[in-house]
Amino acid sequence: MKTVQSYLRNADKVSLLGQLAYDMLGDRIHLLELKNKSIEDIQIAYKDSMSEFIDHLLTIDAIPAENMVLYLSEATAFDKQMNNEYVSLHLVDLNEINENIYASSYAFEMTDWGKALGYLVADNELTQKRIIELLTLFLREISFFGTDPEKHKIRVEKLHADLERSIKEIKEGKTGKTYSAEEVFGKSDFPIDETHRMLEIEMKKAEYKYDRYSCWHERSIILKNIGKTAPTFEEAEKIENKTCNK
Repeated sequence: MKTVQSYLRNADKVSLLGQLAYDMLGDRIHLLELKNKSIEDIQIAYKDSMSEFIDHLLTIDAIPAENMVLYLSEATAFDKQMNNEYVSLHLVDLNEINENIYASSYAFEMTDWGKALGYLVADNELTQKRIIELLTLFLREISFFGTDPEKHKIRVEKLHADLERSIKEIKEGKTGKTYSAEEVFGKSDFPIDETHRMLEIEMKKAEYKYDRYSCWHERSIILKNIGKTAPTFEEAEKIENKTCNK
């Protein structure tokens, strides 16, 4: 497996910037903030900004990761509906998924860029065929707090400080009032009969199982590619159910 920086260095930059600009149109809040500009002007400015960002990333010394691997899976039903995505990007620790194939994925928007650039990219067919999408999602995540190195550092440090303060307040019992989902979002305006409710439950169960299968499928390939034995989907489900029922 090669590092994400290696793929970034050899990527078709025109295609990558085009994909980034296309995905940016899904950011409604960003578009509203620039409502006085044309879509074409917004995309040109965004491409110029991301081009400079990519050039900067290629000058950074990547810190090779032995166990941290990026891969793509088919997007969940939620991501397809809410984020207009058809694939989802995941970061996993090889040691962890070898012990538990359903081990948690990691976010990395607050990670040092040199460290993130050293993550490995899985050799899975889906990941390799859609490498431009992987790089697009990767760049969007690491630029979440901006593309200017100094401003990015300041924002990340501030967020770390805010999180530490919040954790301290929770430990000291200084948390504020919490709210239920119904209080925040309100009750549904649509009358739902029992059949409707049961069918909705069955649909969500099927979606959940399908998402878990997609997760298992890609991770089992990663493990097999490094010479590890992955459990079958049925075995993985049994192990997970036993763990959850303890």
